[in-house]
Amino acid sequence: HGVGNLDALKPQEPTVTHQAFKSYEPGYVHMDVKYLPQMRDEGRRRYLFVAIDRATRWVFVQLKANKTAASAQAFLKALHKACPIRINKLLTDNGKEF
Repeated sequence: HGVGNLDALKPQEPTVTHQAFKSYEPGYVHMDVKYLPQMRDEGRRRYLFVAIDRATRWVFVQLKANKTAASAQAFLKALHKACPIRINKLLTDNGKEF
């Protein structure tokens, strides 16, 4: 007895649906702090505070001597002054400095 449709014997390929990244309105800002390695000519390591807008990729950075709440607060104030976009959402990793 023959098989009428050979394609029916092939394993089914899973259908992959590619979803585009959700588009964000300007003002959705990610904020983070990174340790910078201590350079030979530096007495101590420093911290890089970074804020990036998801939609426009506008970036704001500052170097700080520590990552205390006071440093985070100073960074936020400077960010608000410098940012050309109205910040609607600020995402952090919930580090204790925030």
